[in-house]
Amino acid sequence: MAPDPPFDPDGLYLTKPQLVKLIEAIRNRWKKNKKGNFLLIQAITAFKVSLGLIDDRTIELIFKDIIKAANELAVMNQMERMKGEIPNTEQMVNLITKRIEDGDLFG
Repeated sequence: MAPDPPFDPDGLYLTKPQLVKLIEAIRNRWKKNKKGNFLLIQAITAFKVSLGLIDDRTIELIFKDIIKAANELAVMNQMERMKGEIPNTEQMVNLITKRIEDGDLFG
């Protein structure tokens, strides 16, 4: 098993085993309604299998960036709401996408 990444108060690092554990918990919750969640259960099962095909470090890096982008979206959403505005999700995603592509978000 790979050692835990160094602690970074500005970042959230999840190891591959931790991600698998979270996926299992989600799948177990969905299994409580197998009929209604059949497609979701199949999709998350395939997702879990795909994680097994990718090395641990790559998975950690991918999810670190996904989490960072999601956190940026959550902060932006909250800031818009504090101004009394209803945020436009598509505009926020476009802004975050541009920041990612320009290297501003992960630089």
